[in-house]
Amino acid sequence: MLHVDIISACCLCGASALAAAGMLLLADPGDPGSARAIRVLVAGFAVLAAGMFPLGFAGDDGTQRHLLVLLGTESVLGGTALFGWGFALLRGARPHRALALPLALILLLDALAWMRAPARFESAAVEPWLGVFCGTIPVIIATRALNLVNGRLAGRLRTLAHTDELTGTLSRRALRERAPELLARQHAEGRQVAALMVAIDHFKGVNDRHGHPAGDAVLQRTAHLVAMNLRSDSMVTRYGGEEFAVLLPVAGLGEARAAAERLRKAIESDVVDFHGTDIGVTVSVGLALLAHGEALDAALARADTALHRAKNAGRNRVDIALAAA
Repeated sequence: MLHVDIISACCLCGASALAAAGMLLLADPGDPGSARAIRVLVAGFAVLAAGMFPLGFAGDDGTQRHLLVLLGTESVLGGTALFGWGFALLRGARPHRALALPLALILLLDALAWMRAPARFESAAVEPWLGVFCGTIPVIIATRALNLVNGRLAGRLRTLAHTDELTGTLSRRALRERAPELLARQHAEGRQVAALMVAIDHFKGVNDRHGHPAGDAVLQRTAHLVAMNLRSDSMVTRYGGEEFAVLLPVAGLGEARAAAERLRKAIESDVVDFHGTDIGVTVSVGLALLAHGEALDAALARADTALHRAKNAGRNRVDIALAAA
């Protein structure tokens, strides 16, 4: 029956660990959390390789039993601890700092194993499956890690596709995808939904007088105030330029109008502090109550028409759209 030398099996594990570390180093995620986790996992493979790979060069006359037992065991423990730490980081968990002490102890024992050496023995033969296991398990771990990294990156891409980068509000794409669920849920509960179009007044003047970075600060602050002054289950979207679209669950038109006025006053009373310069902001709001079965685009169009009326009437006001035909 085919057998494999136990030292050769350890050598396979070390070489495989080095290959696995190389696999992870090829990954270049933009997410700092993933990058940190990859560095920890690579360190785990390096510890495993440091303990296993050199045993392959022990020679035909045998090696030290104490070295083999201690070095192999401590390398596996140290690598396993680092793997657990790295996987926890990939899952978004924050390993407790107390884990650093036992990990440091394991790595210290790993180093001390190289310094202890009395007995010698001839390398024993083991079943082939052990060599296969030693050679493949590090690659399996690395593949699992890369799958987690890809999952995090895919989630990050989904977030970027559904979030406005500047303001942190939903994107128009996210509004289209999530609005049907919100409308169906509110109608099932017997509630209505109001569509609000909110536009920052004289926004071009802010950019012209204070510069575009100041305009960005105004957009960010306005988005924050919109989210803070409306229901938590509202959908706030940067609709374009200085305009925000909001879907607001309400009991009726009166509640919708009161919410819009409360929002307008909150923004009017706020001041954006941009590098020591106070910038006052007001908004105009167009409001439309969605009729049962009305398309979202139709309701937003009615709210937009009301917004233009508010602007034409002097800005810094709320205008209510005509009922859907």
